Amino acid sequence: MIPIRIGALLGLVLSLAGCGTSATTSPGRPAPPSAAAASMSASQGALESGGRSTIDGCPTMVQAGAVPSDRLIDMTVESSLGMDRVTFTFGPPSGNSAAPTGELRPVAPPFAEGASGAPVTIAGDRFVSIIFRGMTVSDESGNAVYRGPMDLMPIAPAIQELRLLDNFEGNLGWVAGIRGPGCVRVTRLTSPDRILVEVQQP
Repeated sequence: MIPIRIGALLGLVLSLAGCGTSATTSPGRPAPPSAAAASMSASQGALESGGRSTIDGCPTMVQAGAVPSDRLIDMTVESSLGMDRVTFTFGPPSGNSAAPTGELRPVAPPFAEGASGAPVTIAGDRFVSIIFRGMTVSDESGNAVYRGPMDLMPIAPAIQELRLLDNFEGNLGWVAGIRGPGCVRVTRLTSPDRILVEVQQP
């Protein structure tokens, strides 16, 4: 298991302009920068907030809630004007009874691989943990459902590294290394089902 234990999972939120705590769900694009936080749950709008980053700048709030599916299939990182974006893409749910959840929260080193406990260094000035629980990690044939990268170091102004540290018993947990004090916003999109974690560039 990942050494940074986190409670419920991702109903993620981020604020780019206002550094606040609420946002909206859109079928085609994330909420505008003025929105403070975005609900990550399709049917549940309530999110839990609390906690702060340990550096000056926009506080990183803890965000937790339901996620679209128990089948996370991909993760990508891209940059646009003023913002870096992590996109988690979900496939059709497996039909398991457990409701998958997610959580984002600020964390601090040291970090370690979940299974081996080996120490890990992640690039960045500050860090957030993104964990999905209740995931189906393999299909009926035993093939891995998640086919995305395990360790990604994008050429991006804010997101320096995104590393999968936990992949065990239905938990998929990343630590993202971030440069600068920019706000973090989480938004849910549909067609296909996605969770976006956006970070304001320094």
